[in-house]
Amino acid sequence: MRLIDMHCDTIYELFNNNEKEFYNGDLSVNIEKMKVGGYTAQFFATFFELDKIKSPYETANLMIDKFLTEIEKNDDLSIALCYKDILKNNENEKISAILTIEEGEAIEGNLSNIEHFYKRGVRLIGLTWNFENSNGYPHCHCENLPLKDFGKKAVESMNHLGIIVDVSHLSDRGFNDVYEICKLDKKPFVASHSNSRELTNHSRNLTDDMIRKIGELGGVIGLNFASDFLGKSDIARVEDMILHLKHIKNKGGIEVLALGSDFDGIPNEVEIKDASYMQYLEAILSKNDFSHNEIEKIMYKNSLRIIKDVIG
Repeated sequence: MRLIDMHCDTIYELFNNNEKEFYNGDLSVNIEKMKVGGYTAQFFATFFELDKIKSPYETANLMIDKFLTEIEKNDDLSIALCYKDILKNNENEKISAILTIEEGEAIEGNLSNIEHFYKRGVRLIGLTWNFENSNGYPHCHCENLPLKDFGKKAVESMNHLGIIVDVSHLSDRGFNDVYEICKLDKKPFVASHSNSRELTNHSRNLTDDMIRKIGELGGVIGLNFASDFLGKSDIARVEDMILHLKHIKNKGGIEVLALGSDFDGIPNEVEIKDASYMQYLEAILSKNDFSHNEIEKIMYKNSLRIIKDVIG
């Protein structure tokens, strides 16, 4: 079955370690593993920690440069800028790579930088990571703080350009601000790698109300494989993934479910060990009362719909 994963931190690993091999090295997401795993597309995040760099804008651009160089070396992968690119790449037996930004401070409070990154191929931006920035505040210890005025303008600009707005890591009140803006703009938004807070009480996860609001606007939630967001085990267990998927489905509908593994960004052991094991999830879903149509939506169709609806 085809597969789309909405989040990984593989670019970070490639950027910070020149010895990492993208075709068949020890990364959780590499080209050989994606081919085995049946990938149609992978969202690749440019990620950095604000307290460890000087210029977010420059760092994001350098990371994009690095990844584009890797793309040029590998014929099995091709950048996708729109829905039609994914279909074309699929016909040509190429995996589509979709560029994203996880730390929205890459914009540095300048709307023209959003257009710059759009021209460079970025098609999803997370407004915050774990630091306050020019857009707003993170999930941790800042739940009641809103989007900043610039953050609201950034969301409007992203909706206009065709960049997916990502609320993973955003404060609760910031989430509601995004919801109100996207509701007015009639645009869906996503939580690319988040789970259910009702099941696992972590501020990175989504409340039932958040799940319903994302579903109401036609957005999606990518299941995160980090054990901290799944349950109490140090290992990311498939049985916990199923519990989160079922809960999110019950609150937001089947159309809201997607995958956002966070591979190469999580330190814990995962029962689905890497990209090459992703089809194992299909078999487990089938054994847990998900229909073939529902499994297709979780594995790739819902993500593909968001790409078509927002990016075009």
